Amino acid sequence: MRVIFWLVEFLNNKGFATYSFKRTSVFCYFKESVMINRLSLVLFSFALFLPSDGWGQVTNEVMVSVPYKSKEYVGQPLAWDGKEVVLFRRDGRITQLPAKDIKNLEVVEDHYKPFNRDEMVAKLRKEFGGRYQVSPTKNFVVVHPPGSARKWAQPFQDLYYRFGVYFKSRGVELEEPPVPLVAIVLKTRNEYDRFIKDYQPGMEYSAGYYSSRSNRIITYDHSNQAKWRSSEDTLVHEATHQTAYNTGIHRRFASPPRWATEGLAQLFEAKGINNSRHYGDLSDRVNAQALRELMKLYQKEKVAGAVQQLVRSDEMFRTDLSKAYAVSWGVSLFLAENYPKKYVAYLAHDGDREAFRPHSEKARAKDFAKFFGVNFNNFDARMKTFFADLSKRQKK
Repeated sequence: MRVIFWLVEFLNNKGFATYSFKRTSVFCYFKESVMINRLSLVLFSFALFLPSDGWGQVTNEVMVSVPYKSKEYVGQPLAWDGKEVVLFRRDGRITQLPAKDIKNLEVVEDHYKPFNRDEMVAKLRKEFGGRYQVSPTKNFVVVHPPGSARKWAQPFQDLYYRFGVYFKSRGVELEEPPVPLVAIVLKTRNEYDRFIKDYQPGMEYSAGYYSSRSNRIITYDHSNQAKWRSSEDTLVHEATHQTAYNTGIHRRFASPPRWATEGLAQLFEAKGINNSRHYGDLSDRVNAQALRELMKLYQKEKVAGAVQQLVRSDEMFRTDLSKAYAVSWGVSLFLAENYPKKYVAYLAHDGDREAFRPHSEKARAKDFAKFFGVNFNNFDARMKTFFADLSKRQKK
């Protein structure tokens, strides 16, 4: 600690001033452009507050330029663990850079300055060239095959609007996305497979993908496929992820419980959730495929205890993926139908958690109990009764 105080005093004596942005002190040299060898003083100031258990959050909002391997990365430093720096770039992407390789760093703005819509359009046109059209909406910039923006871009904006209506009607106002949201619709399945193989290995057989790291949805033109309905559900699922992660319902930097993220996305696959104005019956709010999978699990008596497991950790998504998805949807629909305001309040509460901090099993269970109680046996019994009744109604 004496070393820290000595460094602060040394910096002040050498012409550095200490500014306070939110809760973190930032050291700035009195020059128009700040060039600092090794790590930036922005990161140095953050290191004073670095937690001993790993990643910590940079809470100032300056924007820096970082040269690395012949490229220039511009964005807001979000976190540092002593080995890597997390940079929130102007287009919404997250980039991790090794701290030891950062030789010079320039502070270019005293606040984060994302690309505006026109800048994002220009960037994507340069990236994808003349084979694709780039169409902006209020909140989205969509790359798509040449054709009507209404066909390709408007559906993303419509879902965004309906997502907001769903939460506002339950007492939760959404945050404005920090950057324009990007969706990429490629021309063919083959092009998608090649693109996604380089972009996100392991997702080649998917119909669409949202990356929280790039903050982009990537999909392709499904209109000639026989199974368009299931593909459309996938697009709604991924667009729900993107919207939730950019409006404060989930936090990209806070690892929300996966049952909550996947449960919400599966809820919105049902037309009665994502378009309740035209589909108002309970049966319209049911994801038929998820219900079938869940009822199979009930018949095999494999649901008891699963809710508590999912609440406490994401392990089931690694050991039994289909069960994890089915039960996550079941918990989400049960809560959304029986405790709608508590359900969205829980999601908003989780979205307010501090970024880059561990979320232990105990903390996850405590957050759940705050809204829905601690008696999981009772919860399981009520949920089982709800779905037994629902299944009978669906068969009529």
